[in-house]
Amino acid sequence: MGSIVKLEIGSTVKGWKIDGKLGQGAFGAVYVCSKDNKKYALKVESVHEKVGFLKMELTVLSKLKEQDRLRHFCTIEDKGKQEDFYYIVMTMVGKSLQDLRLETEKKKFSFGTAISVGIKCLEALEDLHNIGYLHRDVKPGNFAIGRPEVNELRNVYVLDFGMARSYIHDDGTMRNPRALTGFRGTLKYAPLSAHILRELCRKDDVESWLYMVVEFTVGKLPWRNMTEMNDIGISKKQCRKDKGLRKLFGGCPRKYIEILQICDKTKFFDTPDYEKIYSLMHSAIQDTKSQEYPYDWEKINAKEEMKEEGTGILSQYKSSVVGVPIKKNQNTEEIIQALNRRISEYRKYLSRHSHSTYLGKKALSSLEILIQELAEIQQMNKTKIPPPPSISIEIISNGTTHLKPCVVIHTNYKDYLFNCPEGTSRFLAANRLKAINLTDIFFTRDTWEHFAGVSGLLKTPIASSSSKLERIIRLHGSHNKTKYFELQNDHSDADFPSTVATKLDIAFLVELKPPQRPLDIQKIKKLKIPSGPHMKQLKDGEDITLSDGRFIKAEEVLSDIKAKPLYACLIVECNDLRKLPSLQNNTLLRDYYSQNKSLRYVVHFTENSILNSVEYKSWMASFGESVEHIIVNGSGPCLPHMEAVYRINVIFNYICPKLFPLLHPIGFNGTIQQDDDCEKIGNYLYVRPFQRYFLRRPVNLDPSPPNVSLTLTDLLLQLKEDTATSEAIDLFMRTSDLLESTDSWPRICFLGTSSAVPTNFRNVSAYFLQFNENSCILIDCGEGTYGQLRTLFGDEVSEDLLLKLNAVFITHGHQDHYHGIFTIVHCRKEVFLKRGIAYKPLIVAAGSHVLKVFRDVDRSFASYTKDMHIVDISKILWTLSQEKGSLVEAADLTNEMPSEIAGIEDLGFKSVVAVKVNHARTAVGYVFTDLKNRKFVFSGDTMPCERLVNHGKDALILIHESTFADDEEAHALYKKHSTMKQAFDIATRMGAKNLVLTHFSAKYPKVPPLPDYIEKAGNVTIAMDNMIVTPSDLKLSAKLIPVLRTVFAKEIIEIKQRSLKRHIQEDILARRFVDTLGDTIEKKRTPENLAFSDSVSSKIS
Repeated sequence: MGSIVKLEIGSTVKGWKIDGKLGQGAFGAVYVCSKDNKKYALKVESVHEKVGFLKMELTVLSKLKEQDRLRHFCTIEDKGKQEDFYYIVMTMVGKSLQDLRLETEKKKFSFGTAISVGIKCLEALEDLHNIGYLHRDVKPGNFAIGRPEVNELRNVYVLDFGMARSYIHDDGTMRNPRALTGFRGTLKYAPLSAHILRELCRKDDVESWLYMVVEFTVGKLPWRNMTEMNDIGISKKQCRKDKGLRKLFGGCPRKYIEILQICDKTKFFDTPDYEKIYSLMHSAIQDTKSQEYPYDWEKINAKEEMKEEGTGILSQYKSSVVGVPIKKNQNTEEIIQALNRRISEYRKYLSRHSHSTYLGKKALSSLEILIQELAEIQQMNKTKIPPPPSISIEIISNGTTHLKPCVVIHTNYKDYLFNCPEGTSRFLAANRLKAINLTDIFFTRDTWEHFAGVSGLLKTPIASSSSKLERIIRLHGSHNKTKYFELQNDHSDADFPSTVATKLDIAFLVELKPPQRPLDIQKIKKLKIPSGPHMKQLKDGEDITLSDGRFIKAEEVLSDIKAKPLYACLIVECNDLRKLPSLQNNTLLRDYYSQNKSLRYVVHFTENSILNSVEYKSWMASFGESVEHIIVNGSGPCLPHMEAVYRINVIFNYICPKLFPLLHPIGFNGTIQQDDDCEKIGNYLYVRPFQRYFLRRPVNLDPSPPNVSLTLTDLLLQLKEDTATSEAIDLFMRTSDLLESTDSWPRICFLGTSSAVPTNFRNVSAYFLQFNENSCILIDCGEGTYGQLRTLFGDEVSEDLLLKLNAVFITHGHQDHYHGIFTIVHCRKEVFLKRGIAYKPLIVAAGSHVLKVFRDVDRSFASYTKDMHIVDISKILWTLSQEKGSLVEAADLTNEMPSEIAGIEDLGFKSVVAVKVNHARTAVGYVFTDLKNRKFVFSGDTMPCERLVNHGKDALILIHESTFADDEEAHALYKKHSTMKQAFDIATRMGAKNLVLTHFSAKYPKVPPLPDYIEKAGNVTIAMDNMIVTPSDLKLSAKLIPVLRTVFAKEIIEIKQRSLKRHIQEDILARRFVDTLGDTIEKKRTPENLAFSDSVSSKIS
């Protein structure tokens, strides 16, 4: 064993300042270090250490990062060697679960905390097992929560991989157990196998985890006072019997016994049934009638913070982080004074005590936080934002086409979104609303329909990188969705009460602050106040002292003009008349019923069956006739919601109506303006998309507000005005007349062809495939897929297609490929009920990463997986690998299609094979073979993949991703995608008769680059949203390329200009290296991870 590495406090290790020591073990030490005012943990180990625990830790964490499994693991910030020791710098965590349990009054957690934390610990172990490693030392001391200052009190980290071991070979097959091994683990929590010196496997980690969860729940284990290994082993074995079970699990939920039985039945090579265990744990929460949140240590923190004046005051500004109530009626000056007092106390303490002690470090850390908070509050106090001069209710969607209903309250400074249905991110831009200005989202109900767009919205690119780092969106709703939102990282789950046990509908009353009063010029002249910066202070309501010593109150110079009425707005959704009395009797609304306060609008998300009832109408009438009721429940006029989508469709329909049918609502020809009159019945307003209603009208209106302009004659005239465009279209039309369509099936509908995020013209991935008239399948199902289906086929036909939809094949676990499936499942089930047809589960083929997300959504919203028949591709591939004894690259899913739902012939194809491709973990492509032995290949997201070539040989159609242009091959390699040329080469090697290029980067919103070779090939089609093709149509669609070049000539020129700028930037960087005497001399070292962006400095000529 090497000597323990000792580092001096204040010293540095490769730029990391050592601030203190956290702990020390037999083989190394852990220190607190810092850089750029951020805290990290630094682990060190002597180079003479033979065992090399640090190397194992580095290996495990690196592999976890490679496979994007870091939700419960520390991130490595740096690693290296200095003098005679190795070091790694990683995420600094908070207290261990062992310490937190011992800090509780009864040395145990509440049921809700114990079970919920247990689930997170098991998730961490499952992630570790999935990369091929065992922990082998599962205990509470090796699990910790995050730090409170980074708002991670609900995250659990697994630590210390010194005893970890890989249980698989490099080819993915499992290692055979050794005949005899040494003891591994900690006696108290070690599995039975460790006591008899057997090789450990995955189920042994789960067994240790169960002992730990039992201790969380009841605070003790039966063998807690034993010290001998044999005695503890015997006690654990006895706990499998009746009396022993009662001794071990007394006071625990009964589901724990079932989990132990699952562990004991699992063999060495078996994968533990994680899903069953998760299900039992969630059942235990329900059986004990417990709430997961807040965790016990959050309650303790809240009580402690309330005792400390300074920290309690801070919660006014950091309520989403601190989570404690604030003192009422405290002005900013009082807060600043209180902070200064606390800062002074800490400084006095530190002047008398050592900074290196535990209490000294804690005081120093608290002092830093208080100083930072004081600076922030003083800055906020300096930059007061006046009340906005303009406030309006803006209709994002009335719920009739792409998007379910949602509205925004728009001000000059911020936007407040009410409900966030699937596809919201795409439609905000159409209303000229910026994601960076969106600060709060309010949910009137806690269904997936209301929440589905949040994830996509948080991934929306925003203008500046600095803004992106500071972006926080507060979420306000009725039910605790923390489990779901913990998967996101750009929001603050600020307003979801954890005590709500039943589902609620929430109404939001929006009251306005008084508008800013203007300065009275006559009063200023009378007081002889000189002009200067102090005028703004007076206008903002601040009193000032002039240079001549006079004290001027703001009230003395502000206008006496009587302020206009302060209108309010009520936003409500009621899905059950039994909930109506809570609105009728609400004390907040009494002044509005009696007209003591002015209510201008009531926005109703309430569905028609409730809205049109006598009771609800009576309640609406109680506000008086002057109040107008805005109805946004999907019953308004069906009109286009997004100009770009419909404009491009009209153009394509004119060029080739066979491939591009008109979108629904069909026949709209005109303009939708923001301030148009809507359909009105009495004081009921059945609103249109884009419309706005002012709560406070500005002096000057926007001269060109958002609108939808679809005057068909104007659009077609623009095409005909350009000679080159007109000639290309005429040539295409003459050619298309000579090409006959020889088949009606199969039919491929392109519902989404954009990569990662939607654009104005393209939605994210979804392909609707019909092999025959009676059966449909989806390949990928990105967010907004159902809306795309509605606009392409109309509501009635969409319902028919949902009945015929039998299966969804998901290629991999990136959100843009699966996030729309929950809406599809929900709407499909509704159609079955509506038409009185017995429900058939939807077959869903997906990998393990996707199925984890399904589980998270199930926990938070509804059990969507109950309405699916899951085909776990990852499990199938694993099983085949074990049976074969080597890694399997593809799985035939044909026999996995249940005949009671839809047999293979009913689906319309003879076989389907999932092929592993080169992208994210568990990513696959699909090869479908129809009844005529023709192959249809969907690549999904992938780099060039020879496995796909081999399985797709001689395909009739290859639909291949081509995210990047040909000059971005390095970028494609980094992102694990393909360029257009790479996709073309794959099709050539495969011998595919037709190639369809799709999944284009958002930097090509209309068309990608159109290189000459794809036109010369004559069999390449550029996929467009809302395009429908059969195999014989692909001859026609391939001839569209010259037309696309002329119609989108401007866009193609812009693409070439960006490419040229990128090459110029590369040349400039390359000039840093010059040749001298035949040797290359590096003028300035270029970082190894240098990345090139699309933009270059304007100084480059």
